[in-house]
Amino acid sequence: MWSIPVFCWFFITLFLMRKGCELRAAFILAAIIWGCLVTLFTECLGYFHLLTAGGLVLCWGAATTVVLLSNFKLKKQWRTWGGYPFSALESGLIGGVALICLATFLTAIISPPNNWDSMIYHMSRVLHWLQNRSVDHYPTHILRQIEMNPWAEFAITTFQSLSGGDRFANLVQWFSMMGSLVGTSLIAAQLGGNRRSQLFAAVVTATVPMGILQASSTQNDYVVAFWLVCLAWAGLHFMKQRELKWAGVIGAAIGLAVLSKGTAYFYAFPFIVWFTAFAVRRLAPRQVAFSALCIVVPFILLNAPHYQRNYKVFSNPLTSGEDSYTIENISAGTLFSNLLRNTAMQLSSPSDNLNKWIGEGVEKLHECLHIDLNDPKTTWADMKFSIVGGNLMRNEDYSGNFLHVLLAFSVLLTLIIGASFRKVEAAVLFYTCAVAAGFLLYCLVLKWQPWGNRLMLPLLVLGAPVTGVVVGKCWKSELVICTALALLMAALPWAFSNSTRPLVHVSGRSGVTFPLLTVDRNLLYFASNRRQGVNLYKQYVNIARDIRQKKATRIGLVLSGGSWEYPLWMLIKQWNPAVVRIEQVEVGNQSRFAGTSDFKPDYYVRLD
Repeated sequence: MWSIPVFCWFFITLFLMRKGCELRAAFILAAIIWGCLVTLFTECLGYFHLLTAGGLVLCWGAATTVVLLSNFKLKKQWRTWGGYPFSALESGLIGGVALICLATFLTAIISPPNNWDSMIYHMSRVLHWLQNRSVDHYPTHILRQIEMNPWAEFAITTFQSLSGGDRFANLVQWFSMMGSLVGTSLIAAQLGGNRRSQLFAAVVTATVPMGILQASSTQNDYVVAFWLVCLAWAGLHFMKQRELKWAGVIGAAIGLAVLSKGTAYFYAFPFIVWFTAFAVRRLAPRQVAFSALCIVVPFILLNAPHYQRNYKVFSNPLTSGEDSYTIENISAGTLFSNLLRNTAMQLSSPSDNLNKWIGEGVEKLHECLHIDLNDPKTTWADMKFSIVGGNLMRNEDYSGNFLHVLLAFSVLLTLIIGASFRKVEAAVLFYTCAVAAGFLLYCLVLKWQPWGNRLMLPLLVLGAPVTGVVVGKCWKSELVICTALALLMAALPWAFSNSTRPLVHVSGRSGVTFPLLTVDRNLLYFASNRRQGVNLYKQYVNIARDIRQKKATRIGLVLSGGSWEYPLWMLIKQWNPAVVRIEQVEVGNQSRFAGTSDFKPDYYVRLD
């Protein structure tokens, strides 16, 4: 049954191609439509407490049938991506990208979800929703489970319910990577790039180390990156064709991006300003009003239910207010500090000496300017700034993107050189400014966080089309080829030796390694907890055994804010099919009044 939503997306793509869409454009449009359907079905079924495998089969089956029948009624108007056949060199680059995609796919399909945050809240909320048959808020010790933007988990819930397990959970991010490859190549074409520029944009996207690592996880940064790519692509179409339908696509794309993650607000805002400025200058007032309506309505329809749930529990549509991620005093000094620290983190590399040199440089610059490097008003939870290295370079929470940042600086330098302005369209400069403004907003508003590299993944993906166009048009062919090959070769360790999901074992300097092909699947849930994973696994197994011995059926969980709830659920359910309900109890925060209060457990689990 899990394949029904996949067939639905496939038939939507086929329908759009038969309507005359080019293959890549049909792929992107079908993904946006599919993303809206995921939201519609999840919210509607959840509202009536019918979020079950049967309800999802009924909805997706009906949608697939409608699209399939619509295909039969259309005459063929096929369009393809012209310019075939590929040269030997182009085929080699495509093969390198395909190898990375294959490695990340195998990692995603073999490994269970084991990202740190996913064990705490990304995947835990999915199990609560399926148990409650609704996405309504529920009492929880971990408020991130209910307050955070939920679209990625909506998609995971669909496949988890229809497949009966989490085998396909990682593929939501993997599909987002595939969509981003397609989308960035399309944007490069819209910005005036030739086929070489489009291919190079795809190579840049495919080889971002943080992107490779996240493509096989249940985080949501690649999901939001993909929807932002869709937003940029639709906006460029809107400015070129000036049709209201593209305003609707913009609204759906930004709605899905925001519904996936809050960082979308910062990264999407400059693009919306750009598109709005264009509309005000080039369109009649009536057209501007209708375009704004076409953008706002899909955005509200997609996000209003989640806003309403948050407001009901927290009296705030966006956040519970439990954790403060925003800078407390915005100034030129705090902006400079965050720009410096966030850029330095992206420059982290496997070389400990280089990391130490960069870290010391950042510290000395702060001292010279009399800025506190670890000011608690600009630093999350009193963390201390440092440049990571070692095994953390292959971790989806911390990995740097050294080569891609250097490449970005090279592209900016190329753009600054006067002669280059005549080789690229003005849209490239505006697009570059929109991406840069998103980075400035991120640094201006959000506190520095040690895992900030993953939050900035959308910026690297959005910047790939500019890199493709500038490099393809302004650099010599030999340099373009060498750069592309270097990026592909350098990406292989991240593709095959993810620190928590390695296809190929590489000995680390600390901790325990869990190779995918030789370790029990249940133990893999604990792989990101490198020092305590094995012990935690044994403790959870003992809990599951004790529940079976005592024949308990209603389990009450008392958790801390960082408890690994998801793997405990999975082990309890495996060892105890008779368990009928698992809920968090003795909740003392704002969510304690959410849901029903008649649950009486016959077994308690307390986790520090």
